[in-house]
Amino acid sequence: MTTAIDRAVLDEMVEMMGGMTEIVDDIVETYLQETPTLVATIAAGDSVEDVRMAAHTLKSSSRSVGAVALGDLAEEIETASRGGSLDDVADAMAAVSPSYDDAAALLADWKSIPV
Repeated sequence: MTTAIDRAVLDEMVEMMGGMTEIVDDIVETYLQETPTLVATIAAGDSVEDVRMAAHTLKSSSRSVGAVALGDLAEEIETASRGGSLDDVADAMAAVSPSYDDAAALLADWKSIPV
């Protein structure tokens, strides 16, 4: 499960913030609060445009907190949805929720993730 988060991304963010882990804590907390809505939108698949927008946001926000694999899934979904269909990414859409769950479990205590 440790592959769900690239700890180096978080460490780099801490370094950019002058060692203030509290700021990174806030960023991670915001991610954990806001991301379930994006995941639910993708899982529902009600509208190609809604899924595309949610996947775009999920891609960026996930990568910013080190959830690179989740970001990659979101990019796959975003790219496919630009064609107007979600048919080719049903498996990726189904993988988003478990991938988020893995990432969220680690991010809840991100300082304990092995470097």
